[in-house]
Amino acid sequence: MVSDVSTNWLQLLLKELRRIAAQLQAKPLSVQDQTEYAAAVQFIELRVPVLGNDEWKALVSSGAVSEVFEFAVGSVLEDPLSCIAVQSWAGAMDALLVRTKPSVSAAHHIPQLWDAARRLAKDRSGNNVILHAALKLLRVFLHRSPVNIDCTPRYHLPHPVKTVSVAPRLAALELVPYIILQPYKCAQQQQQQQQQYPQEERTGSPTPLNSLPRRLVLAAPWVDYLRKAVGCSIPVVREKALESIFVLLKEGVVLDTVQFNVILDMMLRLAESEEISSKIENVLGTVIGFLLNTAQHGSDWTHFAATNAADAGDMIRRIFHPRAMTHATQRVLSVAIGELLVQTVSSEWMENAVARIFELLQPTPYDDRMYMPTIVSRAVLLWASRMGSDMFRGSLVEILVRFLDASCTKSVTHTALLCLTGVVRMIVATSDFATVLWAQLLQIPVRHPSLMQVTSEAMACLAHQNEVCGRALLRRLYTASTEIETDKPLPTSVALHAKALLAMPAEFLQRPCVLETLRALFASFSIGITPPKVEVIFFRRVEYFNRIALLLLKHQRDQLSPATVTNLKMSVRVFLSLLVNNPSGTSLYARAASSACAVLAEVGASDIELKLVFALLDTLEAAGFSSQQSVWSAAYALFTGTPWLVCSDGMGKRGILAKALADVSDANRDGVPCAAEEQGEISDMGGTRLVGVAEECLDDYQRLLPNMTQKPQAVATWRAVSLIVGGCTERAGEECVQRVFVSLREWCAAAEADPVVTAWNVLCCLNGIFARCDSEHEWVKTSAMEWFTFVERHWLSSSVWAVRRAATQLLARLAVITRQLDDFTSVVVKNFNDGEDAYRLSGVLLALGEMHGTGSSATASMAISFVLRVLRQHGVSGGMTVAAAALVAMVRMTPRHSQLINSVLPAALVAQLLLPAMTTIVDPFVFVLLLELFLILLPHEQAMVNKGVNVCVRGVIQILFSSRALHDEVTSAVLNTVRLAVNDPKHTPTDAMANVSASFLTALNSLALKKEMLGLLEGNGRFNDSVSRAAAEMLGVCCSVVSTVDFFRASLLRIAQMLDAAVSTETRNAWINVARIILQNSDRKHLSVFLEEMELIMRGKPAQLCGGECTRHEPLMNSNHEEEMGELSSAKKTNMNGKRDDDEKQVQMVASEVGSKLAVLSMMTEMMRQPDLYVNLEGDALVRYLNLLFWSVSLAEVEPLFIRPAVNALLIVVEKYGNRVKDISTPFLLPWRVMLVSGMRRVIQSSVFCCEESCLLAESFINCNLADDNSVRRVVLALMTLLETLERCDADYEAIVHGGCGRVVLALSACRTRAAAAGWLQAEEAALEALASLSGQAAVALISNQLVASMAMVHGFEPAYDMSLTTLDECTHADLAAVLGVLENMCSAVQALGPTVRHAAGCLLCLVICTPGVALRPLRTIVPLLSTKHQELIASTAFGLLLQEGDEALNDEDATYLLEIAAATTCEKSAAEVETVLLALATHHRPCVGSLASLRLAVEASCSVACINTVLRSFDVDVLVVGDEPTPATRAYMQHISEEKRREMALATACGFVLLQLINLADEQQQPLFVGSRVMEAALSRLMEALARSADPLALLQRVFPKMHQDVRLCSIIFTACSSAHQPELRRQWSPCVQHALLCIIHKEMLLQEKHSSLVLERVRLFIRALLILEAESSFYVDATDTMFSLYPDACAALTQQLMRHHVCELKSVIQSLCSEKAATLRRLMQLQGFGETPHESSLKMEGGSQHNHTATAVPQRLTINLSSYT
Repeated sequence: MVSDVSTNWLQLLLKELRRIAAQLQAKPLSVQDQTEYAAAVQFIELRVPVLGNDEWKALVSSGAVSEVFEFAVGSVLEDPLSCIAVQSWAGAMDALLVRTKPSVSAAHHIPQLWDAARRLAKDRSGNNVILHAALKLLRVFLHRSPVNIDCTPRYHLPHPVKTVSVAPRLAALELVPYIILQPYKCAQQQQQQQQQYPQEERTGSPTPLNSLPRRLVLAAPWVDYLRKAVGCSIPVVREKALESIFVLLKEGVVLDTVQFNVILDMMLRLAESEEISSKIENVLGTVIGFLLNTAQHGSDWTHFAATNAADAGDMIRRIFHPRAMTHATQRVLSVAIGELLVQTVSSEWMENAVARIFELLQPTPYDDRMYMPTIVSRAVLLWASRMGSDMFRGSLVEILVRFLDASCTKSVTHTALLCLTGVVRMIVATSDFATVLWAQLLQIPVRHPSLMQVTSEAMACLAHQNEVCGRALLRRLYTASTEIETDKPLPTSVALHAKALLAMPAEFLQRPCVLETLRALFASFSIGITPPKVEVIFFRRVEYFNRIALLLLKHQRDQLSPATVTNLKMSVRVFLSLLVNNPSGTSLYARAASSACAVLAEVGASDIELKLVFALLDTLEAAGFSSQQSVWSAAYALFTGTPWLVCSDGMGKRGILAKALADVSDANRDGVPCAAEEQGEISDMGGTRLVGVAEECLDDYQRLLPNMTQKPQAVATWRAVSLIVGGCTERAGEECVQRVFVSLREWCAAAEADPVVTAWNVLCCLNGIFARCDSEHEWVKTSAMEWFTFVERHWLSSSVWAVRRAATQLLARLAVITRQLDDFTSVVVKNFNDGEDAYRLSGVLLALGEMHGTGSSATASMAISFVLRVLRQHGVSGGMTVAAAALVAMVRMTPRHSQLINSVLPAALVAQLLLPAMTTIVDPFVFVLLLELFLILLPHEQAMVNKGVNVCVRGVIQILFSSRALHDEVTSAVLNTVRLAVNDPKHTPTDAMANVSASFLTALNSLALKKEMLGLLEGNGRFNDSVSRAAAEMLGVCCSVVSTVDFFRASLLRIAQMLDAAVSTETRNAWINVARIILQNSDRKHLSVFLEEMELIMRGKPAQLCGGECTRHEPLMNSNHEEEMGELSSAKKTNMNGKRDDDEKQVQMVASEVGSKLAVLSMMTEMMRQPDLYVNLEGDALVRYLNLLFWSVSLAEVEPLFIRPAVNALLIVVEKYGNRVKDISTPFLLPWRVMLVSGMRRVIQSSVFCCEESCLLAESFINCNLADDNSVRRVVLALMTLLETLERCDADYEAIVHGGCGRVVLALSACRTRAAAAGWLQAEEAALEALASLSGQAAVALISNQLVASMAMVHGFEPAYDMSLTTLDECTHADLAAVLGVLENMCSAVQALGPTVRHAAGCLLCLVICTPGVALRPLRTIVPLLSTKHQELIASTAFGLLLQEGDEALNDEDATYLLEIAAATTCEKSAAEVETVLLALATHHRPCVGSLASLRLAVEASCSVACINTVLRSFDVDVLVVGDEPTPATRAYMQHISEEKRREMALATACGFVLLQLINLADEQQQPLFVGSRVMEAALSRLMEALARSADPLALLQRVFPKMHQDVRLCSIIFTACSSAHQPELRRQWSPCVQHALLCIIHKEMLLQEKHSSLVLERVRLFIRALLILEAESSFYVDATDTMFSLYPDACAALTQQLMRHHVCELKSVIQSLCSEKAATLRRLMQLQGFGETPHESSLKMEGGSQHNHTATAVPQRLTINLSSYT
């Protein structure tokens, strides 16, 4: 079935191709046939790689694959195919050859193609389309199939110069390396196949390794052929020749001495020529670099590009010509040296290489080498970017640091700083060298003050990359802000740190902790008193103030109060006044003045400030300091951003406008074009972003980009132009306008100026003026007509593309103003002739596009038809000038006239692209424009209707992705544009392979795009960081489509290598996002693959740098034929027995760096947060995941960057699995317990910069089911270590921790609380010891002081000096409740606490009790921690608050807590004051008086008995029962009063009675209830009152009379009193007391003590009589006996359980003394089934125990009670 399906689709497709090919023979121009043909081939190209193994084998066995090869070769050599079809065949053949392996031999097609190519190459006169196609296909076959070809280029290949067609020449040059390298490379591929595939699958034996030539020597004919190609006047041929030479040299081709000299001289002449194209700079530099590598002969870098000193000197003089050192030449040579370093430097030679490179900086008698720092720094940065290894970049930094030593010259130090700034920015892990580098940077300005700026930039870069250095920078500046003196020069160190802060990126400056540093510096640099004399140090102070203020305004504006902004403006005004009065021509003065203008431009300038700036400029002009260009530039920017009429001084405005005109005139004369500060600000000529980027990379556009030396003047000129525009458009008066236009005319007529630059600057002025002016003014119409004529006549036909584009933009605006749009369109269309100048025609087309792209007109259809006619006549493969202009015009007009253009343009473009293969080359810029135009048209196209558009879009994308001719910026722009198109909601992707057919394959098919992206990344590893980032973003979009995940699965190993090779954080994040998307869209079957790849990455080691690229590239894609059902590909499959061979183990040793490991660890954490992935983590996958995660956590020991992700990973594991169990008693994480606790200990004690996360981890762990005494103790010790580390950091200026100590003590407090609750004594002791340590006390004092300061400021008070906020230490996590909890825990170690924490706690509590709404309950336990002074203050404050009345009165709950707080204080209290408070509260019937706190207050203050009685009257008797009374203070008070007063107190209230009874018990005294034989009625009354008021009378009775069973009379009294209650409710409430009294009478212990005594009989008799009394009282019930048992079950049970068993005689004696009626009653009671509990046990029950309902225990049935024996 599989075979049939597999064969059918390919056979049917082949049949369709044959039919279309036959039709093309008759009608080669049939667009429909060409479309169908190309679509079918594209489908083959896409479908083949995603076939499963079974399906592929079926295709091979059916012979369909061989038929496709046969047909493809024949069709290419015979049929008139389009260029897209040929390109698609090349891709399809490559896809087939990749999968064929030796199973299908395609080598026999190579001779056929080669014979045809040789035959066709002899004809050099025509456009041989078949030759071009044959050469392209031959290159694909030679790339995949090992066949040797005998070739003499002079006779067998198209001539690189004389052949008319360009396309065959380019194809031949692409083929040259494959032909030359076949004897070696093809045999090498055969050997690899022999090792990889079984013997039975091989069709032939490869060439033995010993027969392979070790080094290929380039024959002389090939050198001559390539030399002619390089000398060709066509740039694209020259570029392709350079690429061929590059490939040959890269593959190890050897040149003899003559060949080497010839090629090197040719390359150097090309590099030094003025006509060098920017497109070939990189490839030219690369070729020179490989040539230098050849000259070095693999030596150990003892000499530069040579093997001895003499040759090295000759080589240096040969390549560095000071007179020919243009900017382009410098760029080429920097690439050459960088490539030399990349190809030759190994780990052991790195130091030598850097030393040789820096030797180039030494000046010679004939060359000062001033250009060399730029070349060397660029070369080193290129080398670092190509390393692909964070470790080697770090090693490079360590080597470069040595060139910062004091023994190095200024030039060497400067170059090393430039290198370090760029390299450090690329590095992820900087901890190895950050400290040493930071120390060296601090010393450089001392030795070389002029290098302070570049040193500060290096410091800023390091501070941004390294957290320790960043915090050291802030700490140093914050500390220095208090040391800055106004009359003394700024210390060098402070100035260096300040400049570094000014150079920090916005991401850093927007952090909250930076705000206070900026504020401190802002205050330090401001002036309170005007200095009597302005000196140089004042100018520097003004500059720093302004620049710090600018940072505050740009990055922290929302945090500034209006008063601060007002003060800022006032300070700037004062500074400007001083600058006006003290003009100077120094650079310091210029920077101070320009920075002041920048601040005003940001904050907004009033009329006063503008007048001061005018005065400043006039002063500079009058003093002869007009050369201060930066001041004028800043002033231009200021006045451009303010309304022109805001200042009423007309003279000042005219003066500054005249100065701006003069500056632009000077720029024209100097050849400096105006350039915006932000790239792309002037380059967007109305087109899209892609078109704008592509235009910027054109060679003639580069003329309008200023070099580094011209950049300041170019920016100043741009600002002057902006001012001129504002002067003409802000109602400045006709005088200003006339003056501007007179100057513009003079510039155009000037003979000494550069005409191109003049045209550009004038056009920028005119475009700005007419874009913003009001067309109703008469001068506007007059000037517009004049300039319309001038621009059309002079600049519309300019040879410079950018000038033409600017001119057409201006003409479009002028045409609207003058209403000449239709006239211009009609005239140019009417006067068009085929022989018109290409530049003129290009300008006309661009003008039509701009004019009709902004509005509708009657001639829009005429313009569209005209552009379309020109496009058809010239074609997209015609001259780039006309074709590109026509396409740009269409791009501009399509949004406005989409319906009209969509009806005609797609057919025309498709017809152009699907013509039989064009042998003229389509410029890459044209392809970019085609892509942009197609993507604009695509949302309006119906894919099923116009399949040609889809075919062309796919073809154009394929060509652009595979092109090496595009600039990196254009490539990244193309990728971004396609990505945005794919994400466009209008685009509906159809990506499932099941829905893909040859008849319908969408243009933006995600699967096709994914294949192209993976091919781009595999085949071209030389792109820069921006391309890598764009490729990652594009690949992420493709992988986000779920249906494409299984096809071309991107290897995580290759993504890791791309991530490690990235040189910016943005690019690394983009690749991490790709991996995350792949992981999220994967199903369960792929999870094991990802886990294995993650494991390989985490266990991988850094790549070995052995010369050349240091990273071994893993294949980026694995199609599903390599990975069936989620298994690993052949390089990673396991054997059947589960073990891997040694070779496979070697394969699995992948290279990985810190960046990729961090990414994997973060992805592992994210897997837990994604529900879909979390569900799939079960069974073996979860075990493997946890093993890998816990192993990865150990990396935190060697690299600090792993600490934060390790903490996050452990935290998510504890949260997800911390309370899961395998069974009832086994925690799920138990097998990983040791690893978890060990990992937590490591990361917590090292998490200096992520205290919040690590403390949260500790708090989560102590609440999971793995926590025990030992593990929590280890966590506490780790927290203690972290606390000590943080304290050391706080004491050192090298690091700051931002409140970490406070967060750690909160975690320690949580650990202590949890340990105390769980009974973990060791952990509790360790936590308490940590809290009581000096570090813990300091941290608690700090956060307490911060809370005090915050609360004080909230209430409008200034905090004390010793309580001020430490601005660099954030304690936002330390809320009041948490701090109070810490203080509460510390109370257990009061004796170990010092005065500092006691004082801080006292201040905090004093504020807390005064703050409304704060919970007061936790404060009571903290009071003993306070000093006596604070306790007195708290008591006094509490008394005052308790006496408040009305609306200010406290609620009952707070009043109770406040009383408890006051009572907890141990200070002396005034009895009068306490009595006043208590009586006032009692008078108002406040419930708080009934708390034990009021009693304690009264007795501690020795209040009167009356006061205490008042308090006791408010008491609930149960408070005394459950409380800890009597306290020592209460007993002491009672001992000091007389016996009479004690008796009075006891008899006054029930609570007094209970209290005195409790005191007597504590003192082992008995309060007599009887006097003689009479019961004290008052005492008994108070007792009954207490029992009646108690919610638990039995508990009260047991508390007051714990030894009641020893006194029979007391038992009788209690029984009588409780059983005689008349109210049913009381009887029911006191029934437990009655039963308790009964059980105490026959208490087992007492009966045993009184054994054989008459007292036993007395107790038994009393018990029986009492029972009978109770039974008699219950007689009114229907069933009195059952009622008795329900009320007194234990007493009834005691008859049988105790008396009948142990006291039979006494029981018999009592029963015999009873009458028959009572005996019968007793008999019924004894026959009841009682509760099986002894009276002794029942009597010892704690409070509340007897009142619960019990379940009766049945008496055994054999127990028979014969009561007759007792009677």
